[in-house]
Formats: sequence, C-alpha cells, structure tokens
Amino acid sequence: YGSPAPLSAFRRYAACRGRSSCTHDDYDAFQHSPMRRCCIRPDKVRAYLNKILVSTISYYDQKEAFYHGIMTGILSCIIDVEIKSNRESGNGRPDIILRDMQNLRAIVFEFKYSDSLAQVKRDADLAMQQIHDRHYAEELLAEGYETVLQVGIAFFAKICAVRIE
Repeated sequence: YGSPAPLSAFRRYAACRGRSSCTHDDYDAFQHSPMRRCCIRPDKVRAYLNKILVSTISYYDQKEAFYHGIMTGILSCIIDVEIKSNRESGNGRPDIILRDMQNLRAIVFEFKYSDSLAQVKRDADLAMQQIHDRHYAEELLAEGYETVLQVGIAFFAKICAVRIE
C-alpha cells in the first residue's frame, strides 16, 4: 500500500465536502489517502482526532455514544465503502465496521469512554482486547476480506488514544 502519508488529504476533503469550492484535486487526494487505503498510523489518527475534539466539542460532551456519533460522521466522508454501526459480527457488536468491497478490505472500530486522563491508554488497549475476545474480524475474513484492520479508540474529554492492528 505504500508508505502512510499525513491525513491532510482527508482533512481537505472533509472540510470542503458539500461545498462548491471543493476541487477535483481534493477529492482525488482523499481517494488515494492513507485512510482510504487502510494504511493508517495510530499517531496520525490520534493527532487528527485530538485536533477535531479540541476545536469542536465541549469538555462536558463526554459519553461513548457521543464519540461514536462523531466517528460515524467523520467516517461517512469516505466514498465507496459500506459503513455499519453496532451490527452483529463475531460474538458481539463492534461500534463501526467499514467494508471496502471492491478492494476486499475492512476496518473494525471499537470505542471506549475513559473516566480519567490516566485511563485513556489502558481503555484503548481494552477496546482492542474486546475486538480480539469477541472475534469481530473473523466474520469479515470468512466473508472474503483480505485485509481487516482493527482499531481501538478511547476518548476522555477532548483527547483520545488509538490502537491499530
């Protein structure tokens, strides 16, 4: 998939989505961005999400369902993928599954809300552990997806921690 690049193409595309000022270059850059190719780095994802959280939400917006909604909105900018929220897979319901049926790639997301800043990294690990324990990726692999990326994200106030496998 090549080396991961910054998510600037994603930011440009998401910022101009729905406006007439969005150029073909913005769209094309996003379509070839790391998010689109399932080749993302935890540090870049964390930095991008933290920037969104700091600039958009209140410190009081703190529940897992709130962050789930933010992530669903962000991910809905990705073209040509199927997005499912809280649908059964494996032995449970991952928060979000993205399916790129054309390229046989999928991403499983599990989110956690942390009670304190000190717990946010641990809770990202717990989100990843839940993906493994409940076998969320196995059904996707059985469906023929060649690449299944697993992403655990924990949120506390205006920050997050990200784990990707």
